[in-house]
Amino acid sequence: LALGVLEMQRIAAATEAAHARERLQRTREQKIYGAKSRAQLRKEAEQAVADKARPLLPTPTRERELLEACNKNLYEKAVLLIEMARLPRTSSEREALLKQAAEAIREAEAAEQRVRAQIDAPPSSKRTAVPPA
Repeated sequence: LALGVLEMQRIAAATEAAHARERLQRTREQKIYGAKSRAQLRKEAEQAVADKARPLLPTPTRERELLEACNKNLYEKAVLLIEMARLPRTSSEREALLKQAAEAIREAEAAEQRVRAQIDAPPSSKRTAVPPA
């Protein structure tokens, strides 16, 4: 998850740099195209403020990829859901993620109990030291 957030922050930084280059280029071209209008200046200022924002969450696509990578490992899925709930989210989103994690843990424990029951079960046929003739 941290890598997903870092990736999104790198993308946002690259976008900010690209927009800054565009603004600088337009400022340099004022001699050719004329001075910037108030609307252009306001738009550039708004864009600069918006570019400063950095994402705190990975994209939903990245989260789905991580959940799919858990395959059938329910404990891994539960840990991932708990970690996802630690990120800045609304309380309802956190609650939903933690409910999913609790359900995954319950399913994993039930699967463990089924496996334990199969291991502890007596053999299905009576075994003898000498094979029947």
